[in-house]
Amino acid sequence: MLGLGDEMSLYAEIIIDRSHKDIDRSFSYKIPDGLEVLIGMRVSVPFGNSKTKLDGYVVGISDTVDFDPKKAKEISCVLDVKPVFTEEMLELAKWMKNKYYCTLVDCINCIIPTGFGNTVDKSREIAYLNDVLTLEDALDFKDLNDEKLKKDLELTAEFENILSKDTQQSRILKLLLENECLSVSDIRNTLKVPLAPIKALEKKSIIRIEKQEVLRDTVNYEVSRSNAPEFTDTQRAALEFIKNKKDNKPVLIHGVTGSGKTEIYMKLIQDVLSLGKQAIVLVPEISLTPQTVGLFIGRFGEKVSVTHSRLNLGERFDQWKKARDGQISIMIGPRSAVFAPFKNLGIIIIDEEHENTYKSEHTPKYAAKEVAIKRSELCGALVVLGSATPSVESYYDAETHEFDLVTMTDRVNKKMPDVFIADMREELAAGNKSMFSLALLEALNETLENKKQAILFLNRRGHSTFVSCRKCGTVMKCESCNVNYTYHMYNNNL
Repeated sequence: MLGLGDEMSLYAEIIIDRSHKDIDRSFSYKIPDGLEVLIGMRVSVPFGNSKTKLDGYVVGISDTVDFDPKKAKEISCVLDVKPVFTEEMLELAKWMKNKYYCTLVDCINCIIPTGFGNTVDKSREIAYLNDVLTLEDALDFKDLNDEKLKKDLELTAEFENILSKDTQQSRILKLLLENECLSVSDIRNTLKVPLAPIKALEKKSIIRIEKQEVLRDTVNYEVSRSNAPEFTDTQRAALEFIKNKKDNKPVLIHGVTGSGKTEIYMKLIQDVLSLGKQAIVLVPEISLTPQTVGLFIGRFGEKVSVTHSRLNLGERFDQWKKARDGQISIMIGPRSAVFAPFKNLGIIIIDEEHENTYKSEHTPKYAAKEVAIKRSELCGALVVLGSATPSVESYYDAETHEFDLVTMTDRVNKKMPDVFIADMREELAAGNKSMFSLALLEALNETLENKKQAILFLNRRGHSTFVSCRKCGTVMKCESCNVNYTYHMYNNNL
């Protein structure tokens, strides 16, 4: 009967891994007896009239279908031991589908590592010595007719026979006797031997070789550990406000450069970790420097991992896996780090929140800030945004009380930089016809005399950002919009 399944059958709702609007819906497949299928798993299924099987994602499980159950096709196999996304992340993907007008599979592929289906877990072969009796131990046994003992004695004799000779196999055994275990590649590189003698020892049951998973590190943990400094009154006030909030509104920290926003981030993270939760720290890709990452590693050590676009697919997959399996508690990265698969997320920090790199240019064209806020609604995490120059949208949200606003106007060292604006019209009237003001020239000379360095920023395109009359100072401007003309030397045009 339509709408009913077989009495003992279960059905999986599956999104096919093909980005096409005509199949942007779930399809029901029967779960074979004995096959464990969970929401979030990748599976292989027959699709349409083609004999080729396609990959898909399980997005639901039911005991009924809305068509004749006898016509239901079966799942061919499960592709992963564990789900690749949780039900919470599935809800986030569904929200993204409607928000950014794309297919659900586009969003699912966005929340898991790039190239997931082509990423292979990296492993290495580890060689161990088998438990081999010494001849002295063997003589302690009374029953020399015991079959196991006879086998052990044969193995022992073979072991000592190999050790007595100067062969590749004996050198391998001696190296393993000095070490608890070694990777096969290390043995080969150290002794300059081929694989054959190692495999021969395994065949004789003298050593055993096992596969061991290797997760690649993307950061250098050899950083001096640091402690939190003494907070300023402004920092303490900001922390107290955030910690005593009664609601879960996002917090915008509008703090001048040098006001100590990073230390506030780290104190909030420390509080989150003490509750057994995890943290995501988003930074613009350009800010993802060893110095920035080093600050967090110096404070939190191996709880920290980093992901970014310069890593290869395998390295990114490893960091994702560490987060999923609870091996790390803090993920630092650009916008894609907002999808780190933490199961008990406590805080998402978005530093330099005004940067346009937090918006994706590829489908789904998501804004990391919007995704972070939605994810926080789903899991109860706090979102903290920080900037010395907040975006118009965020500041508006703060003024309309959608966000809570924390303002930090003082630097930690209490010293703001000296700023001097030179009016070049006055310089010209005083006889200075160079492109530098007298104040700038004096400052540059003083800097060089003190063996220090200077940086001059030229924020412009073209040869000159304006053309002015040397006599009256009039600047050539567009008659339509009143913007200065830019002079381009290559074609002698304004």
